[in-house]
Amino acid sequence: MPANERQHIKDLSYPVSPDMDSQVGPDRPHTASELFRNFMIMSTCFSINHGTVTAMLALATSNPNLGGNLGNLQNGLLYGCYTITALCFAKIIVYYTGYKNGIIAGLSVYVIYVASFLVADKAPSVKWPACIFGGCMGGIAAGFLWTAQGAYFSRNAALYAEAAGISKEQATLTFAGWFALPYLGFEVVFKLLQSYIGLDSGPLSAGWAQGKNFIYVINTICAVLAVFGCLRIMPLKEDDKEEDPGQMAAREPLLTIMTRQALAASKLFITDPKMPLMMSMNIAFGVTAAYINSYTTSVVATHFLGSGYAGYLAAITAGVAALLSFPLTNLGLITSGLCGM
Repeated sequence: MPANERQHIKDLSYPVSPDMDSQVGPDRPHTASELFRNFMIMSTCFSINHGTVTAMLALATSNPNLGGNLGNLQNGLLYGCYTITALCFAKIIVYYTGYKNGIIAGLSVYVIYVASFLVADKAPSVKWPACIFGGCMGGIAAGFLWTAQGAYFSRNAALYAEAAGISKEQATLTFAGWFALPYLGFEVVFKLLQSYIGLDSGPLSAGWAQGKNFIYVINTICAVLAVFGCLRIMPLKEDDKEEDPGQMAAREPLLTIMTRQALAASKLFITDPKMPLMMSMNIAFGVTAAYINSYTTSVVATHFLGSGYAGYLAAITAGVAALLSFPLTNLGLITSGLCGM
């Protein structure tokens, strides 16, 4: 990592006022320390909210209040709505919301998914419609949230690179390592909490009799607070937008626009040689994630360890990834330098 970049990361004592964005005009651009701090606020709030989601997603099938069938149905609806939204609607939604508001909107809709577990726990008579609706909303949120977050991430990295005097590739790799730390760290924390607080007895339990009920309240509160935290991030100047989808819809049917956007991914797969190379990773993740969430934690873990221990097992994967995030990021910086990136 270049010395000037290390200095900007270390120099985080710059006072930031609540209305810092309004004070930054064309005569005083954002400094590198401000941009780095802004990125970490976004990453932390995003990670807290998403950590509550991944914890619930991993444990939906092992949740005794839902049962395996409802948990699998909820997960299936989430991934299905995620795929449809990402392919057909994400670009349109983010166009109108912008990067920052797209993140806030996505995290807000995620709260509905997290809260659906609280509703199912407190009102068993409506747990089926609550979980079905929550799963669909969670998938819709994920479908456009990652598009908004990716665009905001890229723009923040580009501005930081300019302010720090480094290449955008170096800034992106550095930010990727810093993002992985809270993202995976909070995923581990919330998955551990599901078992530590959710179990009312046992050697790995907090021994809190009401913990299995209040864990859903804790998750929902944390998800909501994270949304409010993201209100503080900078509304970064966005890249030039393409033609307004509303104007396009005036000339073409909405179905045509959605189909073209869905086919854009296929076109990218054919024209960009990097896409086929990354396909195996996505296939492997899809298979293993479904297997772990729907079978290992719900059937195997429950049979051999008992109910409630799935959270500890689910945290192992995220924990290993968190420990390897910075070493692999540094390896990426080294290899990109060797390749003349």
